[in-house]
Amino acid sequence: MKRMDAEALFQKQAEKKPGPWVEHCRKTAEAAVLIASGINLDREASFSMGLLHDIGRSLTDGQFQHIARGYQLMNELRQPLIARICLTHSFPVQNIHSYAGKIDVSKQEQQYYSDLLSAIDYDPYDRLIQLCDAISVPSGWIGIEERQEALARKYGFNPYAEEKLKVLQNLYSETSSRLSMDLLRYLSLHAY
Repeated sequence: MKRMDAEALFQKQAEKKPGPWVEHCRKTAEAAVLIASGINLDREASFSMGLLHDIGRSLTDGQFQHIARGYQLMNELRQPLIARICLTHSFPVQNIHSYAGKIDVSKQEQQYYSDLLSAIDYDPYDRLIQLCDAISVPSGWIGIEERQEALARKYGFNPYAEEKLKVLQNLYSETSSRLSMDLLRYLSLHAY
């Protein structure tokens, strides 16, 4: 999806349901485009994926439901790559039970998304948005550990938390290495 189209859709949905998710998505998109510039990924695609990864939050107050509704919306709009990001962004550990919040969908829907998730071979864009989501808060960017601790306080214990933290720390380290500097420093120097 072109950046202009992503921005128009995002603005329309943000007006329908404002909230902290809006600025979180903007910071995720900004991080995604800045990192993409430094590691040779498509800037426009990265921005659109980052901006729309949580678009389902405009459709529900649910937790896992935001993944399902975002995935459905983007497929309805014939945007399968962004639909995929709506699903994969919450799963650095590729297991539906690693979700930090409540899986507030029916058992049938849970199985459907579990099967979809299991069938995906993660690519650099899945990993980019997982990383950007993991460091982005409405006010800016924070460390992986700080963000994961905040999620644990908000949603409670998850048996996959330690594994998820390790995956995200590895993504952070690998990306910092590719950028030839610490990721948060890179973002602070290149932010717009």
